[in-house]
Amino acid sequence: MIFVEDLIPPLPPEVRGVGGIGMLGKHTLDAGLGQFVNQILPWVCWKRDVYYGKVDARGTSQECPDCGAEVRKDLSTRIHHCHNCGSTKPRD
Repeated sequence: MIFVEDLIPPLPPEVRGVGGIGMLGKHTLDAGLGQFVNQILPWVCWKRDVYYGKVDARGTSQECPDCGAEVRKDLSTRIHHCHNCGSTKPRD
């Protein structure tokens, strides 16, 4: 199974137009990554009979993967310690 966080918003129509995307480096990068996440990876998963799913990115690193309890932490905290079930894991 492969799960990805749904991080990349769709590009606005004025950026997707012919000629516009080549001039904007950041949007070009976003478009390449977006194409990979939205088209290429799902197709490869389908071909290899692997489940592919998108998850909402909000709060995924604040939730214990074992018991589902909310464990608030800032970005500098790299290890997850759950006060509810005692689970300890790398954050990502």
